[in-house]
Amino acid sequence: MSYFAKFFFKIKHNISYKKIQIVALQNYDALFVRSGTQVTADVIAASKLKFIGRAGVGVDNIDVNAATSKGVIVVK
Repeated sequence: MSYFAKFFFKIKHNISYKKIQIVALQNYDALFVRSGTQVTADVIAASKLKFIGRAGVGVDNIDVNAATSKGVIVVK
């Protein structure tokens, strides 16, 4: 069992931006992304996210304003 599996019910690997739109993150509270995944205002609005974590430098691929207005914490 991975370290993160102890804390999260499901772990999805390599979810593309289009997959995020389709899934709409309706069953997830947290999202961890790298630079290749764009987290737009539409994705954030359609989700119940409470946390978005960015692995890497910067958060230019995350709509921080949309996340903040919905009360979603963004961490890099």
